[in-house]
Amino acid sequence: MREALTGVMDRRAALNVARPSAERPDWLAVRDQAVAEILRVAYRGERGTALVATLPLLLVDAPVFSPLLDGLQGRAGLDQVLQLRGHLARDVAEQARDGCGHCAFAGPAPWPGFVRCAHPREAAEALQCVGELAVRGPGGAALVPVHAAGGRAFQRKP
Repeated sequence: MREALTGVMDRRAALNVARPSAERPDWLAVRDQAVAEILRVAYRGERGTALVATLPLLLVDAPVFSPLLDGLQGRAGLDQVLQLRGHLARDVAEQARDGCGHCAFAGPAPWPGFVRCAHPREAAEALQCVGELAVRGPGGAALVPVHAAGGRAFQRKP
């Protein structure tokens, strides 16, 4: 089956090729891991860069129904993409070493790919520091993409 699918480029054709095969008995247990791996491969290189570039936009859950997306729909599928985007943004931040993720004011954030700006002047300072990259999170916290270039208030972590 894998060999037959390697040459198929159209998703509908791939679904037709795969349909006669039996579903793995443990599919529900391994589905999320399989989806994460598929997304990791699909969003490498330029696609991954484009996904990270969507920060600081928050992705919302839009209902999409298609048998081609079975297992990827709704909140669970979106969470997979958000987790991947956050992981890719952390990788970018680690390479740059001068982004908000390395600032002394950076703290944990509730969303993947963001840090909470804990500057004493809070949101006002985050806005002046990184401009439109700052977003207001839960409880009014100033959230900034982890890979955003540090602005004028940037202080390297000790």
